[in-house]
Amino acid sequence: MKILNSTILVTGANRGIGLALVKKSLEKGAAKVYATYRSASSRSVLDELGERVVPVHLDLGDKATIAQLTQSVPSLDILINNAGIFSAADLLDNTHEQLRNDFETNFFGTLAVTKALLPSLKKGNSAAVVNVSSIAGLAAMPSFGGYSASKAAVHSMTQSIRGKLKADGISVHGVYPGP
Repeated sequence: MKILNSTILVTGANRGIGLALVKKSLEKGAAKVYATYRSASSRSVLDELGERVVPVHLDLGDKATIAQLTQSVPSLDILINNAGIFSAADLLDNTHEQLRNDFETNFFGTLAVTKALLPSLKKGNSAAVVNVSSIAGLAAMPSFGGYSASKAAVHSMTQSIRGKLKADGISVHGVYPGP
């Protein structure tokens, strides 16, 4: 995976790990970084990063913003699926609505973004998809039940699509941050 002169998209780029990934991509010479944000109030930090950063509105729970990515991102070398939500409740105490929200955002949203951007990724000679899961997706934490289960699904998705996308010259990577 080559960062120098590449075009990268980072979801959930307005804070935390996502913002750090945008800054590191710029430092390593990325030509352009599409940086997604969910709410307008969080965009300003991205506007301050210079002309190589293109802020893009994205809500993983909103199919219209996911569909809009295909118009906003004509070509892409690296997709970093970082955006997600965290709910701190165990599976037995979590509401059905919150569990569904964890999966809709962390798993289904990530999968939808990947599928939407595959045509952009396939335009190059080689490309990469990087899915930011969590150590809690490999070793469930009881007090983060819905989060752990949804991140385990992201891990399984990463493994599932790796072989299929390899034939298209797209490498697929999982990242598992912890506490």
